[in-house]
Amino acid sequence: MTFLWLAITVYIQLASAQNWYAFHGYEYFVEKTGTLYTHSEAENECAAKEATLANVKTKQIQDFLVKSIGTFPGEPFSFFIGAMRNAANEFVWTDGTKLSNTETQWRPSPMEPNNVEEKCVTMGWHGAKELFGWLDISCGIRTGFICQKKLQVWFKDGIQL
Repeated sequence: MTFLWLAITVYIQLASAQNWYAFHGYEYFVEKTGTLYTHSEAENECAAKEATLANVKTKQIQDFLVKSIGTFPGEPFSFFIGAMRNAANEFVWTDGTKLSNTETQWRPSPMEPNNVEEKCVTMGWHGAKELFGWLDISCGIRTGFICQKKLQVWFKDGIQL
């Protein structure tokens, strides 16, 4: 009975949090209101939500986010995620781990590995054949963003899991 109450409570809390989606112990916020942000502004927006830009480290997370984004008219067409080119010209996640070939969803078009101006990464609609593939871009370009934070579950008496 307690589990059912907990499941209903979690569902109600998540359902009331617009644009937040729960998956494998994390909540993901998708900014898809049409307001566009630079990478720095997106990081600040995530921080204000006690979150970071999303670390899309698996195909399962990628597929979940694509489903959560869905289709909608207008902008944004792409979203900043938590990968960024570091000083050593390597892409790393917000937690400092390097991207590996098994977790990347780069779009089929070749990226320019030495283009130091394109430090930030988006996932989005980069053409019909590249739906939600990743693209390295300038951090000053304005787009949507996706945040993540650990899923927090609260019991009735204010005890947190």
